Amino acid sequence: MNDFHSFYYKKLKLCKVKFSESLNLIKSSSVCWLQKYFFNDNIKGFFDVISAIVDDIVSFIVLVLTFPPALILIVEIIAWFSSEKWAFTILSMIGLLFILNLGYRQETMDTLALVLTSVLISIIVGIPLGIWASQSEKKARVITPILDFMQKCPHLFI
Repeated sequence: MNDFHSFYYKKLKLCKVKFSESLNLIKSSSVCWLQKYFFNDNIKGFFDVISAIVDDIVSFIVLVLTFPPALILIVEIIAWFSSEKWAFTILSMIGLLFILNLGYRQETMDTLALVLTSVLISIIVGIPLGIWASQSEKKARVITPILDFMQKCPHLFI
């Protein structure tokens, strides 16, 4: 019995592959297969159209935000109406002027445009999906686990 276990233990030790490495191998091979045979031939045009639309939205938001007085006025109006306190309004203006002084204005506007675009897309997709799922218990049982999984593992869907 001891020889039996030692024999298979040595075999397993020789063939030992780390679990994470095997998952990475499976993931990379499946992603390569999907890119080679599915995405390039079947739905590349669809994703090109989506990419062009999102790029146009981001470019428009960057154009609006990089117009010099527009951003400061928009942020100050939002700051005033959200808190109705002069301290918050003044501190937000100081923060924007600090970003401008450091020279990170373009990078800040690019990031803000990406965030605003993702929020817009999430609203456009999420509200109809939520209304659709609320229509019946069967639809909700189908879509809830999918959304729960997407929420827990977002790196798989990016």
